[in-house]
Amino acid sequence: MTRQLGIALTILALGCVTAAAGFDAADQTTLAKHVLTEDELNRLMAVMEDAKGHGHAPSVNMAGAGSLDALAAKVDTEPGIHALLAAHGFTAQDYVVAALTTARTAMMAQMGAGNPNVAFYRAHQAQIDRMMDLGPGAASAAGNDEI
Repeated sequence: MTRQLGIALTILALGCVTAAAGFDAADQTTLAKHVLTEDELNRLMAVMEDAKGHGHAPSVNMAGAGSLDALAAKVDTEPGIHALLAAHGFTAQDYVVAALTTARTAMMAQMGAGNPNVAFYRAHQAQIDRMMDLGPGAASAAGNDEI
């Protein structure tokens, strides 16, 4: 893996929530129904740590990805991504859904919304905050179309 990993690793809440807002109703429903788990969170962190350990600045430009399928396809075309995700039990589609759900949940928690994922976020906030700090640009997420 010699290029920057172009994968949805850095959870940039505002940027990805804004970009995902353009997804169709079916994709919005998929994200809304996805329930986060501790195992999934641990695997998300492991993917990010693995990428960082290889000196990569993990992110994916969401511009032009108008659906979950398109975003997953974009992620899966990056060199080395399929193997990295598979090593942590993810397909590109699974990873994109988990990453976007985590980002949306973090944003919802900041807005005071309540649902099972927000309760999960609050219970794991320190771990999620550490994960967000693993990627570059965590402090400059506003207005960014990368996740």
